[in-house]
Amino acid sequence: MKKTRVLFIIAIVCICISAPFLMDIPTYLNVKNGDVVSLDEVEAFGLKKGDAVKGTAEYVLGCCAEEYSTNFGVRTSSKSDTLYYVIWLSNDNFVLYKTSSSAQYDILDNITDQTYDYLESLEVYEASQDYEDIKAPTTSMEIEGTVSKIPSNIEGFFREWYDEAVGDSDFDNCCEPVMITNWSFDRAKKYLPVGIGVGALGVLFLLLSLVSLIKGKKAAKTNEYW
Repeated sequence: MKKTRVLFIIAIVCICISAPFLMDIPTYLNVKNGDVVSLDEVEAFGLKKGDAVKGTAEYVLGCCAEEYSTNFGVRTSSKSDTLYYVIWLSNDNFVLYKTSSSAQYDILDNITDQTYDYLESLEVYEASQDYEDIKAPTTSMEIEGTVSKIPSNIEGFFREWYDEAVGDSDFDNCCEPVMITNWSFDRAKKYLPVGIGVGALGVLFLLLSLVSLIKGKKAAKTNEYW
């Protein structure tokens, strides 16, 4: 029975490790087949759950929510595990972008600063009518990701951000009802086969544990006759 238990535990561990990779298979197939939505061309409310998307973040309006590690409700680190940025799309709608990449934090924060400088420069231009006063962002970032539903708690923060930043009570007409999660296409191509392999090992160990269990029960039953 000890052997059966060990095989079963290994199977569960392998399946748990492979699960996130296996959940990405539909998106991976979309990318492989070239079915990728361009953020630079998508119409307002054109993003759908399950889409693979790619595009350029040129205008960013800051972070509206974050996730961080806690211990009994007390924050244990000043670093954020995940940030939710508001990206201003070319269709003039806002969409959330979820990322856990600290390298991306720095770039997106830089674009945010430049975006607000740009908005301020537009006010200066209105008074001067001098195009040289317009300071468009010079930094941008290529993003790849998957589209999913916004968690209810994050949507609440998104609405709060909108009310404070825009304040026109038109959230539903200006903000996409879905979010984009950072998902590197190249990285997926590298690690998805690994996830599938680990999942296959999990199934194999699960079958071995069942075989071991059956053999153990047969052996125990044979001993009863003696």
